[in-house]
This record gives sequence, structure tokens and C-alpha cells, in this order.
Amino acid sequence: MSLFLELNNLMVKYQFRPEKRLGQHFIVNEGIIEKIVNAADLKSGDRVLEIGAGTGFLTRKLLEKSKVLAFEKDERLCELLLKELEQENLELHCSDYLTETGLKYDKAVSFPPYFLSKKITMKLLEEKPELCVLVFQREFAEKLQAMPGFEEYSALSVLAQYYYNVEATAHINAKRFFPKPKSDSSLVMMRAIKRRKKAADEQGFACFVDEVFRHKNKNLSNALQDSKEFLSKRASINASVLEKFKDNESGRKVFMLDVEEFVELYNSLRSGEGKKKKEKKPAGKKGTARPRTKGKAR
Repeated sequence: MSLFLELNNLMVKYQFRPEKRLGQHFIVNEGIIEKIVNAADLKSGDRVLEIGAGTGFLTRKLLEKSKVLAFEKDERLCELLLKELEQENLELHCSDYLTETGLKYDKAVSFPPYFLSKKITMKLLEEKPELCVLVFQREFAEKLQAMPGFEEYSALSVLAQYYYNVEATAHINAKRFFPKPKSDSSLVMMRAIKRRKKAADEQGFACFVDEVFRHKNKNLSNALQDSKEFLSKRASINASVLEKFKDNESGRKVFMLDVEEFVELYNSLRSGEGKKKKEKKPAGKKGTARPRTKGKAR
């Protein structure tokens, strides 16, 4: 039986229709589900998070490979999932994933509601699963993997790429869903990375990046000045350090900084030093050393 026909039978049996206010678009293509499950490379010991289990088409495939922690806030669909799926390896929560805390899982594999994409992604960044295999609207996927200098590059791009190697691996036509969404989707792979240089405080770093990107088209120095009050309160950066900051790379815009530069900048500002301009060692006689002088903060 095709998934579209199965979906229609379930809608009759449980008397429901897709809710626009909940952003419900149900996958009706078996091939896409297989591609997602294969990409997750699931093991029997994995505990998988599914956000918005819906009609359970993806859930039952996940259950063939691993244990599943599923969330579905629609009561009608929750009843469907309880009656139609094997419950042995399924932990189903009839609640909103965004309100839950202390969750334990290894991987996230989901078709999240499109209108909650940013909130869900930010929560996943806090929980830090080893792998996320997610289907997002194409435009949102472009933001996640955008590079410095591109229009789509944002605070979300920096934070996602701080924790993960982000890659859109497949295009998914809107026709693969019912009802059909307004735009096509992308399959996004987010693999956790081990970063050599980490932010001194990751919560403060997130606040820092988010605030500075409010002024993404301004010069870095001006953006920090405009954010001075907020950063001193929320990102543990002394306002006096921000006042002294001068960017030696004149004219550089916020949206031109890559992830590593944001980390370096945040750590130096938080330590009270600011970015320092390297000075050439003064010429002197061989075997003698001159006192090292501090460069100007920038």
C-alpha cells in the first residue's frame, strides 16, 4: 500500500485532517524515509529522538533499527501512534518537545514542523546529540550551512557550525508531502565536531553572536559599541573593554567573520584583553632581548 493511500485510510479511521496551525505536512514517499534512516546509520544501542512523529511513517522505520524517543503534541495523532505502532522500544511523549528538559538520546532524526525550525535547532544545539538528520525547508537549510559573506549567513549559521559539520545532502520536492508545502525541502546532516579552540563560556558565546549579528552589516567596531550594554550584562564582557576595542582590519563587516574568528574575538574580549595587534620584534644585537610591550587592543 502506498503511503498516500495509507495516510488517507488513517485520516478516515482517526477522523483528522492536517492542521495548518501545527505546520503538519506528512511525508508520503517511502524512498525519502529510507534515505533518512540510512543516513542516520542507526545501531541497536542508539536512542533516537523524533520531533513531531505525526502518523508514524518514519517512526516505525526507526523502530526497526533502534529505540525511539518520540514527541507528538497533537492528541489525535498521539492516539494513532499508541494504537498503530509497536510500543516495546518506543517512548512516546504526547507533549511539546520544546518544553521538555533533561532528555537523553544519541541522535535526532525527524521531520520537524517548519515554522518551529529555528527554535528546535537551537534546542538541539543545547542538547548536542552526536548526529542530527533533519528535513527542513530549503531556505532554512541554506541558512544553516551558509558561509561568511553570503546573505543567508547569520548567528544561526555560526552557532550551528560551531558545534556541527552542517551539510544539505539531498533535495526533496514539495510533492513528496501531503499537503504540499509552499517550498521544497532539504535533508540536512549535522555531525558533531571536536573543536580545538572552544568558547570560554558557550552560553555567553551564543548571546554574543546573536547580539552582534543584530548589526551584521556594520563594521565590527561599531557593532560592538552598539551592543555594549547588552554584552556587558549577558555575555560577561566588561563594557570598558568594548569601548577600547578597535578593529585593525578597517571596514570589516560582522557578516564577514567566520566561526573561528568569532570564538577568538569572544574569548579575547571576555578575558579583558581584546584582540591584540601583533608587533614585530625590534631589531637588536644577536643574543640580546628587549622587553616585550603590549600591543593596542582592537
